[in-house]
Amino acid sequence: MKKVLSANGFAFLAAIVLLSAAPAQPAQATGLAAVQGSLASWIDDPLLLAAVSIHNEDTAHLSRDELVAMNERWKVEQFVTVKPLTNRYKDCPLSIFLRDVRDGIGAPVKDIFVFDAKGMIVGHTSNPDAISHGEAPYFAETMAAALTAGEPSVDGQSEASLQVFHALAEEGEAGVEPLTRLGAPLIDPLTSDVIGTVMILAHGAK
Repeated sequence: MKKVLSANGFAFLAAIVLLSAAPAQPAQATGLAAVQGSLASWIDDPLLLAAVSIHNEDTAHLSRDELVAMNERWKVEQFVTVKPLTNRYKDCPLSIFLRDVRDGIGAPVKDIFVFDAKGMIVGHTSNPDAISHGEAPYFAETMAAALTAGEPSVDGQSEASLQVFHALAEEGEAGVEPLTRLGAPLIDPLTSDVIGTVMILAHGAK
């Protein structure tokens, strides 16, 4: 993977003031169609791509054992008052941006998660149960599909710009509307490298 930003990019992130308008949707777009229709308006946002690129640089050296240890720390922090690792991501600029995106799309979207090239959380709209998701199907399958989809199109997005995964009913809530996982690769516009993925958890079956 090519590095496109230095670690100094964190200063760049802090300097960005971005209050995105709600993604424009056709009047007839509802449910999952609204989610898919909104994707192009925010998936290549400079703040998002910069955050993922920087995170890739910062985590490139981590071994599998170190990722497992970080997952354990993350889980422990869910039951204690002091949460240095969890809080690092909770209100970072990317997480704030993702909450704005979710609120702009509206009811169909329950949550949005952004992962780096290792499957580590970079930003989220609600706290996930782990920091590392590299072995989860919703991450691995999106990365694999993007890497085998051929050359990116002229707008920089892979042909596999949106992979729709199986619908899931929330465990323990029989009778609720199913939730669908939508996975999309993140493409560096300068190098065309796949640098991470987005997962959207949306109401409604695919």
